[in-house]
Amino acid sequence: MVATLTVPALVANKDGGAVTQYDAAMYRRIVETANEGIWQTDAEFRGTFVNDRMAEMLGYTPEDMLGRPVRDFMLPEEIADHQRRAREHRQGSPDRFERRFRHRDGHTVTVLVSVTSLLDEDGVFLGAFAMLTDITERKRAEEALAESESLYRHLFELESDAIFLVDNETGQIQEANQAAEMLYGYSRAELLQRKNTDLSAEPDQTRKFTHEGKAIQEERRGKPVLVLTRWHRNREGAVFPVEITAKHFVWRGRPVHIAAVRDITERERMIADLRASEARFRSIFELSPLGISLVSRRDYRFVQANPRYCELVGYSLEELQRMTVTDVTHPDDWPRLRQLCRVSSSEKQAITVRKRYLRKDGATRWVNVTTDLLFEQTSGEPLALGLVEDITEYQEAEERIRHLALHDALTDLPNRTLLQDRLRQATNDARRERTMVALLFLDLDRFKIVNDSLGHTVGDRLLETVAERLRHHVRGSDTVCRLGGDEFVVVLTAVHDASDAARVADKLLRGLAEPVRIDGHTLNVSTSIGISLYPMDGGDPDTLLRNADTALYQAKRDGRNNYQFFTVEMNARACERLQLEQGLRQVLERDEFTLHYQPQIDCITGRVVAVEALLRWWHPELGWVAPDRFIRVAEEVGLIVAIGEWVLRKACRDSRAWRNAGLVDCPITVNISALQLQRAGFSARLAEILRETGLQAGDLELELTETLLIGESNAATLRQLKEMGVVLSIDDFGTGCSSLSYLCHFAIDKLKLDGSFLRDIASSADAATIVTAIMTIARCLRLAVVAEGVETPEQVEFLRERDCHLMQGYHFSRPLPTEDLTAWLRQRVESRTSRHRIQGPDSVSARK
Repeated sequence: MVATLTVPALVANKDGGAVTQYDAAMYRRIVETANEGIWQTDAEFRGTFVNDRMAEMLGYTPEDMLGRPVRDFMLPEEIADHQRRAREHRQGSPDRFERRFRHRDGHTVTVLVSVTSLLDEDGVFLGAFAMLTDITERKRAEEALAESESLYRHLFELESDAIFLVDNETGQIQEANQAAEMLYGYSRAELLQRKNTDLSAEPDQTRKFTHEGKAIQEERRGKPVLVLTRWHRNREGAVFPVEITAKHFVWRGRPVHIAAVRDITERERMIADLRASEARFRSIFELSPLGISLVSRRDYRFVQANPRYCELVGYSLEELQRMTVTDVTHPDDWPRLRQLCRVSSSEKQAITVRKRYLRKDGATRWVNVTTDLLFEQTSGEPLALGLVEDITEYQEAEERIRHLALHDALTDLPNRTLLQDRLRQATNDARRERTMVALLFLDLDRFKIVNDSLGHTVGDRLLETVAERLRHHVRGSDTVCRLGGDEFVVVLTAVHDASDAARVADKLLRGLAEPVRIDGHTLNVSTSIGISLYPMDGGDPDTLLRNADTALYQAKRDGRNNYQFFTVEMNARACERLQLEQGLRQVLERDEFTLHYQPQIDCITGRVVAVEALLRWWHPELGWVAPDRFIRVAEEVGLIVAIGEWVLRKACRDSRAWRNAGLVDCPITVNISALQLQRAGFSARLAEILRETGLQAGDLELELTETLLIGESNAATLRQLKEMGVVLSIDDFGTGCSSLSYLCHFAIDKLKLDGSFLRDIASSADAATIVTAIMTIARCLRLAVVAEGVETPEQVEFLRERDCHLMQGYHFSRPLPTEDLTAWLRQRVESRTSRHRIQGPDSVSARK
């Protein structure tokens, strides 16, 4: 197809005349060599002329494009717009628009199209003449610029800091983002009408920054300028601190700066809080009553320490910073310190330990150290923060309390609690070593007399002396304990046979028997010792103690001042004692007690001068139990007071009945326990019993032991009894250790001569001498003497020769139950006028 070029009707010569042939040729040359693409079409918009630039623009040759519709080269989405514009072009309307074409290789070419319609003289549309300029690269640049501007706008709007573009010369705000609107409370339009000084609470500072911005920009060579904190004001007038980062540059020919404004109210508050916190910490650090230290976890050297810590260890801060934790730790705690360091390295929480510090002056201080792991902010070095509390006084007090809890306060010997632990350890060691353990249970003989006569102060000093002697006479590996009162325990370890324990016991008896001088008093101490051996006599501490106590009881029964080993027989007696104790707790409820009575006779007149009440117990399993078997048990378990009151009431009631029947007119005699007499209100209780039974005080005789006369504790009660008119007698006189002065001091009425003297008068000259001496003393003191245990005519004759007429014993009568004695008394009354010889009944009863 031959390309034809139609000169547009609008082209005219310079004179306004018709186009010449010269003009058409020149026009054709211009079109063919033009830098723009020329594309001429017919009325159906098929190409009739295409210059080289146009063909090159789409990757074709001019020949390829001639005769082809323009739309063949368009993108599909451009065709609809092309059809619309084609209708307008047929009307002769010129047009200018952008169009996208498909390059031969497939990429898109964007062009700027200027179209002129070709019309004949009648105005009939002949085709179109189009000039096309390739704007693909420009379009791409515009799109990239648009994308960049869009990205900038997004970043500009999304920035959390307020962003301003400000004219340096006028200070006028050229641009502001959404964050600026929110920060200052103005809309964007309102901000663009303001200057930066309008937002500042320090306008002079802002103006200075603006005017000096160019110089700062040059000096910093385009780098951002960080402006220190400034104060701005929002729409409501509230002032707040901001931090401004600005950069100066030239925009549209004018010097401007872009500023990022950050509200630092919260940061300033945090900084203020941090400074306040640091000030508080510094105050706490400097003034804290606790020692505070910072130690490097790498080499455990001191980094920092407060004054209290320096005072605690006795070193200055400069000295500490040249030292490690080991240097201030007591050497005995070094192994524990190394273990603590290993543990604390793996711990994620604070730990507290107790250890000792060794001060610069050599003194030891106990401390509680609480440590936690920190990191130095700048270097990241791990540090250990230590809070140190001085607990020396507390530790010493705790040790004193622990010592007091395990030791006797008077003698400082181990107490029962510590004894259990020592004894358990000793038995464990003996089991491994195949040896024995000896437990010696010691009790001072008649220690109560010392307390009652000389006072508890002397008694306490005596106990201290005994404790010291016990320590002196045993090995360091042995244990001496005080259980309480005058009871001591010695634990002997590494014992190979019983003779080892016997030798120690004998040595203790001799050592304790040496006189003790206290406050001008010379005291002679004797001791009874019970011994049990592990493992023969028990495998645990409680059993060994119990069996040693049983052996001690036997030593007391055997006359005191001796030692006894535990035996099976002793255990049997101990079991019997337990059985008696259990029975005594129910004896009054079960009404198992009864009284037997034994008369006292005047051997000259044959008259009954008194009737002694003797307590008897019928045990449902043991049968008749003699008083010497259960009275001491009753005293030890605290039942003797109730039992004694029952005896008093029963004896007084029976005596009143005999008097009412006219059978007797003599006193009733009752034995009184020391515990009864020492019980508060005994005199008042006795008076009440006399009133209940209708018996006069003078018709009651109380038999006392010699020990009841010792000490002032019983003196008031005895005087009250004498004032009441009660008759007082001393039972078993001659076997005790009381002073004769007490007989006068307490106005004793009678002495009862112990029957043991009468049993020996036939074979012992000493016994006869003692009886004679007692009778002589009684006559001098004008005291009546009653001889107990008279069983033979020879004894009666012996007593008569020494002017002793009052007697009591089997020769006259055995102890009789109430009914039998009533019959005996009645028989004597009936035969009193006809009989002159005294005979006792044949009743069989237990001896007194």
